[in-house]
Amino acid sequence: MRSARADAERASQVRDAARDWKQAGAIDAATLAAIEAEFPEPRLELARAWKVLIFVLVSAAILGVQLAVFGFDAKASGRFFVYAAILAAVTEVLRGSRLSGTGSDAATSFWAVVNLIVGFALLLEGPEPPLTATIAVAGMAFAAACWRWGFALYGGSAAVFGFLFLARFPYGRLGWVIVGAALCPLCAWLADRPGLLPSRRRAFAGVFVVSALALYGGINLYSRDERLIERLRSSPAAEHVTRAATAARPAFAVATAIVPIFFLLWGGRARRRLVLDTGALLGALSFLTLHYYFRFGSVAITAFGLALIGTALWLNRLLARSPGEEVRGFTASPLLFAESETLAPAAALAAAAASPIAPPQPDTGFSPGGGRSGGGGATGTF
Repeated sequence: MRSARADAERASQVRDAARDWKQAGAIDAATLAAIEAEFPEPRLELARAWKVLIFVLVSAAILGVQLAVFGFDAKASGRFFVYAAILAAVTEVLRGSRLSGTGSDAATSFWAVVNLIVGFALLLEGPEPPLTATIAVAGMAFAAACWRWGFALYGGSAAVFGFLFLARFPYGRLGWVIVGAALCPLCAWLADRPGLLPSRRRAFAGVFVVSALALYGGINLYSRDERLIERLRSSPAAEHVTRAATAARPAFAVATAIVPIFFLLWGGRARRRLVLDTGALLGALSFLTLHYYFRFGSVAITAFGLALIGTALWLNRLLARSPGEEVRGFTASPLLFAESETLAPAAALAAAAASPIAPPQPDTGFSPGGGRSGGGGATGTF
């Protein structure tokens, strides 16, 4: 990745961190303005919704041009390679301009990788071996795109295709466990390396999640009983070779319960939110596995409750990170609190209850009711 792209990514990360400090009250507006002036953003800053819209529109334009100019011919794989090269060149231009990160470069890079994969698959022309080779090429293509253009999603995609490639061979389940266990600590370490660019650290975080899921899939009891990984093999006829012994089944049951706990303990001890969230996800999968073998409660109600909790946490995080901690009038901050200028209702009631009763006043001879006046034969009361 060129130096200009690296500088833009690091400047964007500094600006985002400064805005978080401002919202947390660690710095004031003048300090935030000084930081933004010291690290200016050379690219266009757009909201995420606009980036998604631009990605969709550019993708529609790319597919339209491809159908109009190149067409779709299953026997002409060269056209896909040519179009992939054109889109890769356009991505290089966009990544070096102010349009970098607006969604347009994401669309061109994504369809460049897709055209490369489709062209390679059509070039081989075969049922079984080409599928395995295509999966391998897809993994390498997404890994190269992630390293070159810095899109973190491509790192996770490369990991997915890599584990699918392992599943195509005998002992694929063992490969998922070994490779997943090896990649988890490595990717967790790389995701925090300050020397790497932010996009690459996010990519390693995505690989960590995929590797953890692959490790869990390899040791999960339901996956073992239903032979989910073995169904991905290229030679189903050799299924009897990899059938786990019946004696190993209790070990899978124990591992299904222990692995999520291990990730939760790891995340809590290291104070790593990525590891904690992954452990929580694996814990939910273990709960579903337990419910499959021992029916209890209602999965639908439990899933709905977990979805509500997740939505509440997401909304609170969204509101807390928004400018002014509010979005369209909605805020996560309490409307009345003790430190505010408005006295909280509970504090007002407590103050009223704690106020002393006024002591009785001595009699001074004053009687209310108005005055009396008279003179010259006239009397009156008023």
